Amino acid sequence: MNPLPVDPLLLQEPTDYFSGIGGTATAPPTSVLLFFRMSRAALQQKALQNRSHHRHVLILNMGVPGTVHLDHRAVRLVDSDALLVLPFQFHHFSNVESETLRWLFCTFEVEDPSRLERFRNRSLVSNAATVQARDDLLSAWRSGLTTNWRPAPLEQRVQIQLQRLLTELEIVLHESEPGGEHTGTGGLLDSVHRIVSQSRGECVTVDDVAVALKRSTSGLRAEFRRVAGVPLGAYIRNVRINRALSLLRNSSQPINEIATESGFSSPQTFSRAIKQHTGRCPRSYRQ
Repeated sequence: MNPLPVDPLLLQEPTDYFSGIGGTATAPPTSVLLFFRMSRAALQQKALQNRSHHRHVLILNMGVPGTVHLDHRAVRLVDSDALLVLPFQFHHFSNVESETLRWLFCTFEVEDPSRLERFRNRSLVSNAATVQARDDLLSAWRSGLTTNWRPAPLEQRVQIQLQRLLTELEIVLHESEPGGEHTGTGGLLDSVHRIVSQSRGECVTVDDVAVALKRSTSGLRAEFRRVAGVPLGAYIRNVRINRALSLLRNSSQPINEIATESGFSSPQTFSRAIKQHTGRCPRSYRQ
């Protein structure tokens, strides 16, 4: 692994994953956050805990190959690969080849998400320009942390460096077209996700998934925990919450219908689940 322009330990765990720096500036992107994942366990567990949201997530693999599952698709990331997860894309991780790793995450918001749509499900191989832009972004972040973001233009510097990195990645994307995604076989994780996400209006259980896959429930639980690093039941709940949050934000469906489609037994159960995971009731989250 190459030396970093900033100690990963300086990038402390965010207390709020949905609020970053540069939130009042006019130039996109805004509300930027940077943090590292340094272990396989943290990578998998935090992905489950953070659930679905409206922010973009730029993943920069800086060592140790692994697989990112995006909805029904598995994308393999090796050293120096980059991947942009779009808002409300379900994502989880598996087949990480070491317990210790170094993956950089940058989350942010943009005024017009459609302009980044072409990044969907595309892993990009970094070149010298993207690596330099990445390191300059880290340096800008370090400067802000060490001065408590004073003076104020330090926030804008981070935004500028992130925009530069995205521009360099767009160039890589353009040069790689019309090639397809660098994908791998989804295996067990994608099979489970497909079963749960296609069961609209049903509360799918672990037993249901085991029957669909013609597996024993106990054996399926054990293998899923080994592959995904999280319990199967928690993963299934996360898929349902992800579906519900996406519908609340991106559709005009009545809340009662969203509750039913997402597999909740009643509007009250749905409301409690959304409030538990977001801190807000469904109506407030939609607004």
